[in-house]
Amino acid sequence: MPTADLPDASERDFGAQSDLSVQVFTVLRGLPAGQRVVLVLRFWADASEAEVAQQLGIAVGTVKSRTARALAALRAGGLSLETSKEIP
Repeated sequence: MPTADLPDASERDFGAQSDLSVQVFTVLRGLPAGQRVVLVLRFWADASEAEVAQQLGIAVGTVKSRTARALAALRAGGLSLETSKEIP
């Protein structure tokens, strides 16, 4: 319904989301290709460890270790990402 009064702020902070995206892409570019592709398949494409292993022709353990190293590099780059798919 139209109104003469506009809200003070948007519910979503697009500026902060954009800043985070830039940070993530910057750190991702610095990762080795193997780690980068594992992260993209696991978290962006939502593939399981077994699916990633099959698609890349590598062992599930390799997927796990590449994921752990890549997430550690993201954290070292100043990103604090939480996900239920992380390795304990």
